[in-house]
Amino acid sequence: MIRGANFQILVMWLLLALFLTGCWAEAQPPPTGPPLPPGVRVLRNLEYARVGDRALLLDLYLPEQAQGALPVVVWIHGGAWLSGSKEGTPAVRLVPRGYAVASISYRLSQEAIWPAQIQDCKAAIRWLRGHAQEYGLDPDRFAAWGASAGGHLAAVLGTAGDVKEWEVGENLTFSSRVQAVCDFFGPADFTTIGYYPSSLDHLAPDSPEAKLIGASLTDHPDRARAASPNTYITPDDPPFLIMHGDMDWTVPWTQSQELYDQLKAAGVEATLVIVPGAGHGLAGPQIDAQVDAFFDRHLKGLAAPIAPAQPPAGETAAAPARAYKPQPGALAVGLKTDLVLHDAARNKDLRVVAVYPQGPGPYPVIVFSHGGGGSPRFYMTLSRYWASHGYVVLLPTHADSRSLQPDPDNRLQPGEGLRTVFIDGPAWVNRPKDVSFLLDSLLQLEKMAPELTGKLDPTKIGVGGHSFGAFTAQVIGGATLTLPGQTGSVSLADGRVKAVLMLSGMGSGQMGLTERSWENFRLPAMGMTGSRDRNPRGQGPEWRRRAFELSPPGDKYHVFIEGANHFSFNDLIGPLARLQQPQREAISGYIRMASLAFWDAYLRGDAQARAYLESDGLAQYSEGVVTISRR
Repeated sequence: MIRGANFQILVMWLLLALFLTGCWAEAQPPPTGPPLPPGVRVLRNLEYARVGDRALLLDLYLPEQAQGALPVVVWIHGGAWLSGSKEGTPAVRLVPRGYAVASISYRLSQEAIWPAQIQDCKAAIRWLRGHAQEYGLDPDRFAAWGASAGGHLAAVLGTAGDVKEWEVGENLTFSSRVQAVCDFFGPADFTTIGYYPSSLDHLAPDSPEAKLIGASLTDHPDRARAASPNTYITPDDPPFLIMHGDMDWTVPWTQSQELYDQLKAAGVEATLVIVPGAGHGLAGPQIDAQVDAFFDRHLKGLAAPIAPAQPPAGETAAAPARAYKPQPGALAVGLKTDLVLHDAARNKDLRVVAVYPQGPGPYPVIVFSHGGGGSPRFYMTLSRYWASHGYVVLLPTHADSRSLQPDPDNRLQPGEGLRTVFIDGPAWVNRPKDVSFLLDSLLQLEKMAPELTGKLDPTKIGVGGHSFGAFTAQVIGGATLTLPGQTGSVSLADGRVKAVLMLSGMGSGQMGLTERSWENFRLPAMGMTGSRDRNPRGQGPEWRRRAFELSPPGDKYHVFIEGANHFSFNDLIGPLARLQQPQREAISGYIRMASLAFWDAYLRGDAQARAYLESDGLAQYSEGVVTISRR
């Protein structure tokens, strides 16, 4: 047994050992992922600001042997503004190339809503400039780089350098502007992100964007605009490198296209790289080389070229033989989502989405009708493609759309809505009436939306649609209906329409259509279906061919795509669409080419487009997947 002084000495040694062990453990750096590259040192957890009791920290990576003041790349992590960490930044590989890299933390959306995040980013840059001499940094050469949510914040730093109300806290005598921005697949416009194909419902009240701004994007469009980089673009913004995968189902690649288009329109130097086959993440030697070249050029003055992985929309791309305009066109595309027309005669509001070229008009007009229970959001890829080639696309939201139901948690599933549609005579009539009312209101639309002024050509109008929307297009084009409880047929044809496109259209024996409905259907028309395109009642692609077979010959086309199903014609990317369409991207390309050739032939009078429709070009290009019948 240990007693007396010996016991006291032992206790003292134990306490000292525990104290030293604790100090040693506390002094160790936290786990940081991959080891540092040779010749790199890191200063961790530097406090750049404090909000209440919350310390905002950054890690500063520096060369062990630096010569002169270093250009600085500020890395901003992603994580949907909900998660993520400054640890393990991929930007550290730049340090051996003569850069300082600062990886910053910022308040997440569960801590504070917008604009807290951008205020923190700006505070970090001001702090770094304020300590530039201490750490050997060049205050005149700063860049921001981020991915996903971090890409969004990097882009806002680039476009909102002059937004003074976001400059809060300390170091206010220093600028938060950056001299270059590298944006990896970041959201660019919260007012449009929900209108493109995505695995997320960005318009939902619990979406990452909603949690960021403290409200759903549709309930508070003002907050959505305030959090969007595109809102603040001015000609004095720094150069941008924007990179995005064309298979990104989290943040639609069209967000990067919109950012690029608006930067270029403002005269800002910008490069867009759409990476074929890449999803929500970018990596590899080619990606690194393009980022390196961008920073070398704009922070070091080295004239290194930046080779895009794929030409941006509108730039030259070699088209395979027999393809018809497979790439997006040269025109930048705008999107207007908040148009509401009031039809006094029917005492109803009609919501309209406009997808339009940003160049001077006028342009032919395509009215596109969504499927039963659907919405314009499901057709943005096709609409954007048409608009880039010089068409204004107007997409009404019909009364059967689930997006109009007041309780989003109890909306009808598509099948439930379709069962009602089969027997709802008024719905069959009201949809064509929506289209005619929209055509009546073209001048009003131009007054409501200055973006559309001078762009709408009322003499060149086409109507298209998918599923129930194809039914709508048929009826507005001249197909007659036999309504429940009535004798004889009803025509809702609109003489202003010059051509009709029917994607997965309806046959006879359903919804008022009979074998005689197309007797006077004389407009140029194109129908499309696929080998897997069956309706809820079991009718297959042969049934969808009836409009082509029963209408008078002349300017009629029927496009059959092997492997295509009902979801091939919209932007739905759920498990069912993916499971049934392993060739989805190729099929979507065939749909785009055939439809654009049709519109060009009959709304523009393009002889080459007409010749393409009459040729076997698409059949050859698709290696027999596509067959076009003609009458």
